[in-house]
Amino acid sequence: MKKLSVKLLSLIITILLILPLVFSCGEESPAQESKPTVKKSFEEMDEKEKAFYLLKSDVIKKTTNMRIDSKMIITGSVNGLVPVEIKITTADVDLTSDSGEYTHNSITRVSAKSQYSSASTFLMYGYQDGKMYIFTSTNGETSRQWSPVSEEDYKKCIKDVESSAMSDFGDLEVTRGSCILSENGNYIATYSGASKGLIAFFEKILTEYASMFKIPPVEDVVLTYEITPDFKLISIKIDLVFKKEPYFDFSMITNATYDNISFEKIDLEGDGFVQVEDLRDQLKQ
Repeated sequence: MKKLSVKLLSLIITILLILPLVFSCGEESPAQESKPTVKKSFEEMDEKEKAFYLLKSDVIKKTTNMRIDSKMIITGSVNGLVPVEIKITTADVDLTSDSGEYTHNSITRVSAKSQYSSASTFLMYGYQDGKMYIFTSTNGETSRQWSPVSEEDYKKCIKDVESSAMSDFGDLEVTRGSCILSENGNYIATYSGASKGLIAFFEKILTEYASMFKIPPVEDVVLTYEITPDFKLISIKIDLVFKKEPYFDFSMITNATYDNISFEKIDLEGDGFVQVEDLRDQLKQ
């Protein structure tokens, strides 16, 4: 498994958190239609209008005091003989205490295994007590570093990484959407008709992590959001539609948690961490 890009790993986490903030709507969306003279309430909208309202109005967004867990799994056989599994799991914790203290921790684990070999990568970065830290481990080789940085500069660094990575793929658009009320009272919003930029993003992931398989072109990306009645994100499921049947299975799901969120701080003064002047450029590489 090739050396992994920190930018791509962090984007796998952030793409699912900020999709509603960066999506624009394609030709079929209500945003392209003439503005109504009377403003509708959410309940008065039809299924399509509700779906695009959720994307266009900044209703679903990343907030403080939340945990996001994601899992992406690619399984298949190389040349129809050797079974291979690639698994990426992420956990992103964002906390602000009652006193205003900000803590962030993001963990990504990547593993690839077959009956003959295995490889793994661990990436953790975050912010606590005025310090940014990065811990990486690839097949047993580790690096632990921290540097002083203000909360404002750390958040700007994360935002710059997200913006830079997103700009590589152009507009992220969907042209079709619907939103229904489920039996448990939550909203289920489904989107498809993905833009070239959105398709290119997922083809990049497949190229990075599933290059041992024959990868057919991606025809569409289908996203399914489950959202509470007060517009809190519960989960996002992503399905890829290929132009022909692939030689592997792909699954990706994200779950959000808001209650009883806690995080045990990292021991930056011990546990092998070394102080360096500035870590922000490492995250932007």
